[in-house]
Amino acid sequence: MTSGPDSIAVAPPPPGPASGKTPGIVVAALVLSILGLFGITAIIGIILGFVGRGQAKKAGAGVGVATAAIIIGAAWIVLFIIIGIFGSSNSTSTAPTAPSSSETPSDEPGVETEEDVITYEDLVVGNVTTDEICESYSNVLETFSVVVSKRIKSLAGKADDPYTAATFVRRNAWVSKDDALNKFASQWENAATTALDSVSDGRAGQLESTDAYFDKSLEECGLSDAYKAQLSSVIKVNATQRKVVSAADRKPWYPKGYSEYPGEDLAYKYTKDGCESNYGYCWSYTVISAFGCLDGVYAEGNISQNDTIIGWTNDTIGYLPPFKKAQLEMQDFGGSGTKSFELTQMRCSG
Repeated sequence: MTSGPDSIAVAPPPPGPASGKTPGIVVAALVLSILGLFGITAIIGIILGFVGRGQAKKAGAGVGVATAAIIIGAAWIVLFIIIGIFGSSNSTSTAPTAPSSSETPSDEPGVETEEDVITYEDLVVGNVTTDEICESYSNVLETFSVVVSKRIKSLAGKADDPYTAATFVRRNAWVSKDDALNKFASQWENAATTALDSVSDGRAGQLESTDAYFDKSLEECGLSDAYKAQLSSVIKVNATQRKVVSAADRKPWYPKGYSEYPGEDLAYKYTKDGCESNYGYCWSYTVISAFGCLDGVYAEGNISQNDTIIGWTNDTIGYLPPFKKAQLEMQDFGGSGTKSFELTQMRCSG
């Protein structure tokens, strides 16, 4: 249509808004975010949500749906991360421990599993015992019967006195060196090994222990009770030996019959009729030193009569070597009647 000079030009109307329909990509984003399978669809839903959000703004519809898709997808991702962290922690703490090489059954030839443990029954050819085996066992019992009897007799009463024990141990080295129980066990172990070798073509070494065979062979020989009785006796002998050695270790450094003077490494004993002088009163003491007294020994004590101290006296001796004996004489030349003496001091001089 052509306008005339008097016509008024009218501008074309601006483009109107879109139809208001939610874009399909937004709907797809929401669906994928809701599914959230293993995080993969959630990630795709988030990406489509951002793309669709721009399209929704242009279309004027679906912006909220796109935003919801982004939020739901992000929520799935966070949830999967949390599950992954806790799942890893639990699997680490509860993971089964791999069996060690010693616990893992082996199929290699020559390697024994628990099902393949060898027993004496697998080795014995024929009878468990023979007459020779029973005779050898009887010989061991007889030998130790003699040993036990002798030791019981020789050890009797030796642990009662440290001096007696020390002398006995010094003269009989076996008391401290020969453990009766170990010797007994070793003797029987050798006997059992020899016996099993004789009925297994020499294969006793294939067993870790011959204990089971030993018990069975003793039973077959009818010697189980005799063995147990002898074992009990050997245990008692062994305990007595230890008591004797312990008593010997407690022996004092000074001779029997002496008394140690406290704190001076000196010991003494009263010697009746030990004084050389017959004049007045005299009390004699023999003294010994553990380490010697370079400047001699000094001693003194109180003189009493009728339970009353009436005076005192003293004596000294010169250089006293270690473990050498010397004589002290406490003399009193006055008065009459019965008097007694009590030692109150003894020490190395100097």
